[in-house]
Amino acid sequence: MWRYDHNRSASTPEQLADKLYLQWEVTYSARTPVWDDPLNQNLMPIDNIFEPIVTGNKIFLGFNDQDKIVALDLASGKELWSYYAEGPVRLPMAANKGKVYFISDDGFCYCLNAETGDEVWRTMGGEGPAIAGGNGTLYIGTYKGEIEVYDEATEKLVETIKLKTIPRSITPSPDRTRFYALDSRFEQIEIIDIATRKSIDTFKLTTGNKNILTVDLMKRMKDKAFARQVKREDIVKGAEELGADLNEHIAFVIQAMRGVADDLGLRGTL
Repeated sequence: MWRYDHNRSASTPEQLADKLYLQWEVTYSARTPVWDDPLNQNLMPIDNIFEPIVTGNKIFLGFNDQDKIVALDLASGKELWSYYAEGPVRLPMAANKGKVYFISDDGFCYCLNAETGDEVWRTMGGEGPAIAGGNGTLYIGTYKGEIEVYDEATEKLVETIKLKTIPRSITPSPDRTRFYALDSRFEQIEIIDIATRKSIDTFKLTTGNKNILTVDLMKRMKDKAFARQVKREDIVKGAEELGADLNEHIAFVIQAMRGVADDLGLRGTL
């Protein structure tokens, strides 16, 4: 998964060597978002950097300007294969059990053989902006305001979960009991119970909700008395180093912390 796991936590148990040495380098043109409307670029800053994933001995890249994904050899950087869709590939891929899954703006969700790049299957309706897998199940968010549930073994659509929002991303809770669906305008999050496939709650990121902790950190960061010992420039720099939009990064962190607010002793304190 992009950023290591299904939660995109960017946290891994792997350890880097004390000294790192360049093994190979491949150069591509800088990414430019495919949305030519400045308003939409502000609302959907999601394809201005590469978001590679690694599985086995390969690294996979999606191209928003060439409508393709490529597989590179992890040891040498040599391109092993490429696969062309019928529209831009703007969002992170997912890989599991020798297969690679991705969504294109052409309206399809694709499943490829990770070793050869051959198409295993494609399904219409995967035009949405989210993929999250786990427990042998593939979840696809769609612009129709749904999450389509596929069985990875049979590659069949088994269920459709109706949402109140159009998902930008769907992230499972650490205990895999809920999904958090961040809407495409980065304004609200919908909570879905995975077992019952039902929506539990929907709340805005910038307003209070009786069931969920919410806080507008972008406003409170301007108050010097709030979190006085935290350096604001560290937060900004951290988001830049991750290649993430600051608002999206803060929303993601808040979303993750809400799921374990009781364990962190933070409920009702923000």
